Amino acid sequence: MKKPLDKVTDAYFNELGDSFGERIRNRIHWICEHAKGETILDIGCSQGITSIILGREGKRVLGMDLLQESIDYANNMLKDEEEITKKYVQFISANFMDYDFEEKFDCIIMGEVLEHITDPQRFVKKASQLLSENGKIIITVPFGINDYFDHKKTYYLLDLFRLLDKGIEIEEINFLGKWVGLVLSNSLEQGISIDEGLLHKLEDAFYSMERQYVKDIASKNNSIKKLKEKHSEDTKNFKAKINQKDRLIADYENQVSELNGKISSLNDQIIESGLERKNNEKLSNSLIEQKEQLISELTEKVSMLTEKDIQISKLKVEVSSLKKLENSTPTLQQDTEKEVNTLRKLLEVAKLDVIKVRKEKVSIQEKLLNSYNKEQTLLNTYKKLLKNNKQLESRYKALRSSKLGKITVYYWQWRRKKKLGGK
Repeated sequence: MKKPLDKVTDAYFNELGDSFGERIRNRIHWICEHAKGETILDIGCSQGITSIILGREGKRVLGMDLLQESIDYANNMLKDEEEITKKYVQFISANFMDYDFEEKFDCIIMGEVLEHITDPQRFVKKASQLLSENGKIIITVPFGINDYFDHKKTYYLLDLFRLLDKGIEIEEINFLGKWVGLVLSNSLEQGISIDEGLLHKLEDAFYSMERQYVKDIASKNNSIKKLKEKHSEDTKNFKAKINQKDRLIADYENQVSELNGKISSLNDQIIESGLERKNNEKLSNSLIEQKEQLISELTEKVSMLTEKDIQISKLKVEVSSLKKLENSTPTLQQDTEKEVNTLRKLLEVAKLDVIKVRKEKVSIQEKLLNSYNKEQTLLNTYKKLLKNNKQLESRYKALRSSKLGKITVYYWQWRRKKKLGGK
């Protein structure tokens, strides 16, 4: 199965819509802003816009993508750049996991890559091994539900922390509308954790997404209301035209019937009397011509009305599509409510995790305080013992220096020489 072509460069230049283009530019500029260092590896570079922007700033960039079609597009874009930019940027079609790199990089970019992979930790681990000292990994993924057929995983806040490899910490997390970006570093002793500030950012992101869903639903409901009003008005107009058609047909049928009656009556008279044949034949022919003319006019009108029938059929198809759209709206609302409920549940889990971490911190602090108090008590006891020991030592020296002490020492030395026992 052919992998779909990512048209990020087209989106960057508003070719897929102004609003979408603005969101894409915000995400790409955030990536470029955090791409520190002189050597950059852009994994899944797609059509190459990020690599080229960094190359314009004099950074040496290697852009890599699985699709040869994307690399061809990127190289065509690079041809239109200045010669100085071409010196800094290179594009290759290769698989990141089995490519043999000959150097390490100051920064590795994975923009919209990990959601397409079933084992993202494996990618992050290899990327961390390719980082130079104080290197960084920049990752962006869709935030929340994005039912694109090639996406393997949905990312929320806790999923980002599960990406970490040994020696890698999260330096920054930023919510970018329908995307979330994070900067990983191999030079941090301790990265950011789930705290109250990060939860506030998460809640702001959820609110922004929910507000957009509410606006989208209101916009769709308004469109459906206008379509219903248009459908109602068009239905009235077409019903009036259909009634007019039926009246015209009935009128022409009555006129034809009357002419046929006159022709039939005149023919009967001609047959019965045989009189004034020529005059009656002229009258009969004249009536026949009127009949044929009326029939021709009727045929023309019926043809015109047939075209109206075709328009009515098209309108019925539009009405059917409208009804399908109307029926799908509750489903859209239900899906949105499900997603909002999921987001709220995840937020509750995150809050519980914060409470658990805080409790663990309090428990550790209590243990440290108890340990400190025990050590302080032991230190005070040791000081007292040391003081008492010094006092005993001072008394011992004074006693030994006295006459009685000297006689006692001499006595025990004499006993040891004579081997009579004693100390």
